[in-house]
Amino acid sequence: IIGHFRSIYQAAFANLYNTKYICVDDGTRTLDDISFLNRFGYSTKAFKLKTLLYAFFSVKPYLLSKKYTFFSYYAKKVEVKNHIHVLENTFSYMRSLKSKKSSKVEKKIAFVGQSLVDSKLLTLDFYLSLLNNIDDYYKKRYPEGITVEYYAHRNESDEVLELVAKMPNWVIIKNKLPLELHFLFSSQFPEEVGLFFSSVAETLSIILGDELKLKSFFIPTDKLLYRKSEINNLFETNRNSENIQLINNY
Repeated sequence: IIGHFRSIYQAAFANLYNTKYICVDDGTRTLDDISFLNRFGYSTKAFKLKTLLYAFFSVKPYLLSKKYTFFSYYAKKVEVKNHIHVLENTFSYMRSLKSKKSSKVEKKIAFVGQSLVDSKLLTLDFYLSLLNNIDDYYKKRYPEGITVEYYAHRNESDEVLELVAKMPNWVIIKNKLPLELHFLFSSQFPEEVGLFFSSVAETLSIILGDELKLKSFFIPTDKLLYRKSEINNLFETNRNSENIQLINNY
């Protein structure tokens, strides 16, 4: 079971075994991985050259296969070629754990952090400007004041998190559980959950329905440094969702 399909470390370890690989959902990165395999995958000259270079160190850095299997909730949203098989994750087990009783609401906002700066998708200055605009949005909605808990992404650097922590009323949370499990087992819900285009919006919507108020804050396409078409499609999905509200102006 591979959590990060294009991780050289995971691929090198997996290649020690002669077995079938199943790539589990890696959030919105899964869409990029499937698109990568649909287009050209590891058949380019650049990848073949890298494979030869790694061979000198007896390392197999890529998952080369005639057929790839993904386990993902994006199954119904992607078109794949014959060498890709996508099993649908309906979260049936997690939904079976859902409590029948409604949770109390805390006077807090939960905001889902993403590694948009560290992955060089956005500049640091622009990312911070977005968060400041979101802070202003919350101040208008909650004039009595409210704490924003920023749930840090596992790949966010300390440099970025230290700057976010300087914002008044924003607190950095390094959660040990995936957010889906965190909210599923929590005795209290936040007033609302804010995010940009994280896959957490869809998974929380599937698992908890309308129990959580979910808001997706739009990022202008021209500010994205790559993945523009893919991310724009994710925002459109949020726009059309019954349980996610897309916020354009903030």
